[in-house]
Amino acid sequence: MPITEREGIGDPAPPSSFYRDRLFEWFKKHPAAGQDARVASERFERFVSAQQFWDRAMAEAIAGTLRDERHPLVVGIMGSGHIEYGDGVPYQLAALGIDDLATALPWLADTEYPIHDPPIADILFGVAPAP
Repeated sequence: MPITEREGIGDPAPPSSFYRDRLFEWFKKHPAAGQDARVASERFERFVSAQQFWDRAMAEAIAGTLRDERHPLVVGIMGSGHIEYGDGVPYQLAALGIDDLATALPWLADTEYPIHDPPIADILFGVAPAP
């Protein structure tokens, strides 16, 4: 996206390969992926760029608020894909020098906790399955 159309948002930090792989899994399920591999590849790159820009925009808004002289507590509510495994917004916040944060995700109480390194989130809180 041209810098003149970014409304002040800076360049996102490049995505980790792990984040790109997860984005690709989501992208493959989307109708925009289509059948043509070349076209799908171009669309995927635009999808990654869009996600990175969105992550960066949210991170810059959070960072700007955290830098307020009153030092407020900031809670960002966003989709899980923007915080899982420390990618997305936490990754962009780290690139902005903000690393004092915690992530929390709802987790169905009757499902197994995912064991990964890095963890999917700092905190998982149980929620009841939908009726």
